[in-house]
Amino acid sequence: MSAADRPPAVDGALVTASIMPGASGEASKAIEAEHLLNAEAARLVEGGLAVNTRIAYTRDFAAYATWCDHTGHNSLPASPATLANYVAHLTTRQYAPATIDRALACVLAAHDHAQLPKPATTAARMALRAYRRNRAQQGHRRRKSPPITVDTAFGRWSPHYHGTPPPGSVIARCWY
Repeated sequence: MSAADRPPAVDGALVTASIMPGASGEASKAIEAEHLLNAEAARLVEGGLAVNTRIAYTRDFAAYATWCDHTGHNSLPASPATLANYVAHLTTRQYAPATIDRALACVLAAHDHAQLPKPATTAARMALRAYRRNRAQQGHRRRKSPPITVDTAFGRWSPHYHGTPPPGSVIARCWY
């Protein structure tokens, strides 16, 4: 096996999809063997993404790779047309625009981690922009939490709060 055919390693251990989403199969061949991570670098890279983001990226990339397999597209490296077609596919499933944006970010991160050039996203972003506009015209609105006011905040934190903080409390010093 030549150096170019070997998957990336961390102190002799393979770099897993939890560190580099999409780094298996064809993409692993694209990563040069000279780019090895030592144990400390691997630990830091692993901690670079929040756990929930890593879980979402793993799920998003698996869905993207499955779609690519079913439609005959290359998952990595992706073309700008592949990304636009995938965004169009996700819009037909009625996903929220933020979810589609995250899926697109996941695919771009996989390119970055596999040390492949990122495809242009103009067409995919324009498709997503049109989808957002169409949803807004159909009455879909972004969910927003109501603002937290002093009354709602202290009403939740203290059953004794009725408009002014209790004398001597920490917030009373800031209140007056």
